[in-house]
Amino acid sequence: MKVKIEKINDCERKLSIEVPYEQIQKQMDTYYTSLAKDVKIKGFRPGKAPIQVVQTRFSGEVKQKVVSRVIEEAYIQAVSDQKLVPVATPRIEPKPLEEGKPFSFTAIVEVKPEVEVKKYKNLSAEKEKVNVEAKQVEDTLKQLQESKSQLKTVEKERGVATGDHVVMDFLGTLEGKKFPGGEAKNFLYEVGSKRFVPGFEEGLMGMKLNEEKDISVTFPNDYHEKKLAGKTTNFHVTLREIKQKEVPTLNDDFAKEFPECKTLADLKNKVEKDLHLQMEQQTKQKMESQLLESLVLENEVSVPPSLVQRQYDFLTDDSKRRLQSMGLQGGQMEEMLQKWNQDLRQKALFDVKVMLLLEAIVRQEKLEASEKDLDDRLEAIAQQARATKAQVKSHYQKKGMLSQIRWQILQDKAVSLLLENAKVKEIPAQKAKK
Repeated sequence: MKVKIEKINDCERKLSIEVPYEQIQKQMDTYYTSLAKDVKIKGFRPGKAPIQVVQTRFSGEVKQKVVSRVIEEAYIQAVSDQKLVPVATPRIEPKPLEEGKPFSFTAIVEVKPEVEVKKYKNLSAEKEKVNVEAKQVEDTLKQLQESKSQLKTVEKERGVATGDHVVMDFLGTLEGKKFPGGEAKNFLYEVGSKRFVPGFEEGLMGMKLNEEKDISVTFPNDYHEKKLAGKTTNFHVTLREIKQKEVPTLNDDFAKEFPECKTLADLKNKVEKDLHLQMEQQTKQKMESQLLESLVLENEVSVPPSLVQRQYDFLTDDSKRRLQSMGLQGGQMEEMLQKWNQDLRQKALFDVKVMLLLEAIVRQEKLEASEKDLDDRLEAIAQQARATKAQVKSHYQKKGMLSQIRWQILQDKAVSLLLENAKVKEIPAQKAKK
């Protein structure tokens, strides 16, 4: 087999491959022999037709299959011999097969470019000054109170008021007919949350236990369900239960519910320390983002189009999942994706450039991911997943994803190197780059 390689650009190589006809003939003979054992041809017993008859009958099909197989095998061998790492399916252009003559074809192969990062030290970054304010501590304590709150059934007879949580059955109808999503039983709802159509909460006010009531509401003109937009509907509501939220008192007893806290003062100190760590982490992430932006600006790099498209598809799918989790569907979701389209494409291009540049830094700095690094990362993942390290490692091994974990470790090391060698200027938080 003869192989000639040409560089089309930084990300494409052209392989011109020539396979001796003898190799083609050998594979065709093998195929005909195998075919003759099983093929049924009129006038002959199964498997007894002469090889010449089989060749005449199936020559076109056999040539097509053999050429396809030869192209695949020759391409794989050529890529291996040339030490290429394709990042996409090649564009194959075969020439006609002529008896007795070598078979040739070309393959356009997309590869990662050869990247040398020239400027990655002494990049500039702004570091926000971390300062935990008393109000942040107070707000967090209130959130903790909310998280420990309980809903208690109201025993005395009274009407529904703002702030209550009610358990109710309801049936919505439009022109006397039920509509999708308009019916529920034992539905828990916070009065005052404004999660229902305007007018519904007002209708609940003052209702008493086991009372039934019809509430008429008009859906907004821009409501996402077009069949209901601008329409007046009726909800038949049955009130099953009224609950009140009981918020625990912020005292030493409350503090004891949290690890390593015996007094309210201990809890406040813990909250302040945790907030400080969170803000430090956020500050670090912002600095890393600034450095990656500078890295891309300071270093030219060609990008394989297929890698950009792949990242764009990933970002688009992720955006779809987020929109669906927010309740958007169909045309409304597509409209949002269309608005984000240009930003997603720019983000995909940026992500691929970052990946190529970090790979180059890893190579230039000879960074390595040791077994200890891998064990530490798997242990961290296990703690988050509330699993054992062995379980996590087994999961990633079965998925063939341990190499991805190693790459994440190397990527983190490369980013840490950028941070260690950066020119950092400390600034007030409100003036920091977003």
